[in-house]
Amino acid sequence: MKHDLATVAYIAGLLDGEGHLAIERTLPGKGLLRIVNPHYGVRVTISNTHKPTLEWIQSMWGGRLNSQKIGVRQRHYNWSISNRHIVTEFVATMLPHLRIKRDQAELLLDYLASITVKRSYGRATMPISEATLRQDYHERMLALRRPQRLNEQPPAERLG
Repeated sequence: MKHDLATVAYIAGLLDGEGHLAIERTLPGKGLLRIVNPHYGVRVTISNTHKPTLEWIQSMWGGRLNSQKIGVRQRHYNWSISNRHIVTEFVATMLPHLRIKRDQAELLLDYLASITVKRSYGRATMPISEATLRQDYHERMLALRRPQRLNEQPPAERLG
C-alpha cells in the first residue's frame, strides 16, 4: 500500500505518541481450546479521543476500532491491527518516521522475520527452540516498553 509522505509521517507521530506495539503472550490452558503451548501474537494499537482520526487510519490499513468510556464524559477509541502481514507492512512503513518507539518497531519486525510461521501449534508441542525464541522476544519487548525514569531523556538523534 502506497501512502504520501505527509500521511505516513502524521500516522507515525500518532503511533509514537499514542501508540502501543506488542508481542503478546497467552498462556497454555486458557480459552476453549485448552492449548498446550503459549501463543504469541503481535498487535499495534493507536488510542485517541477523536474517532474520525482513527476511522481514517482504519480506512487505509483495516483493523479494528473499539471504544470505551473514560469518566463521565470522555469516550476513548482504540484502533488495532494484529494480522502479522498487515502489522509487518504498517510498522515497516512507519519505521523511518518513528522517534520514540523506533526500538520497539525494529524489535517487532525482527521478531516477525525470525519466528517459524505456523498457524497454530494447538495441541502439538512447539519445539523448545521456537518457544524460547518467542519468549525471548516477548520479554525484550516488555523491557523496551517499561517507562523511563523521569531524568532520562531520549537520545538527541531521535528527536532531531
